[in-house]
Amino acid sequence: MSVGIDEARLDAIYGMLEDEIATLSTSLTASGAPLAGTTINSDCLFIGHPKSLPKELPVIVCVVGGDEEDAFDLESERLFIGQAIPKYNLKTSVYVYVNPDALKKGSTTKLEADARERALSRLCDWIYGTVHTYANLDVELDSTICSPPEKDHLSQVLVESTYKGILARGFDGSLRIPGARLTITGWVA
Repeated sequence: MSVGIDEARLDAIYGMLEDEIATLSTSLTASGAPLAGTTINSDCLFIGHPKSLPKELPVIVCVVGGDEEDAFDLESERLFIGQAIPKYNLKTSVYVYVNPDALKKGSTTKLEADARERALSRLCDWIYGTVHTYANLDVELDSTICSPPEKDHLSQVLVESTYKGILARGFDGSLRIPGARLTITGWVA
């Protein structure tokens, strides 16, 4: 079975992040950094949300379809350039969670809040820096839906919006942890 554009875009966004995981690790775990002494590698990256957040991981980065859980994922329109060509606007959310137990503990509440905010800022900056590169402006996908037999391309890729704060996680929303949701958008035509 061939891969469709929905699945192919998840793989593409995941691949972008996986290629740059060493940069994130350096930013967050170097001496004096918010998560100093921890290990960040591709084990921290997921497609979809895991059932639970593994306690052994300092951060978790989840790539999911849509601009929110159970929300807008894809819209389409027809372009008429000699023939009716479909054009798809895909929204992909990247959720980042910081394990509160992994944060560099300060002697005061102020220092702990500072470490949490800096960790979230560095995670978001890493995603901006990874997505907003010339190489990722037009990303080849593994799908061939729009122009077979040629591979589709996710074009005009950018981080459209960011929400940071204390996010509810878990089936009942009882787990509240530092996190952010970044919405990445791109077109396939």
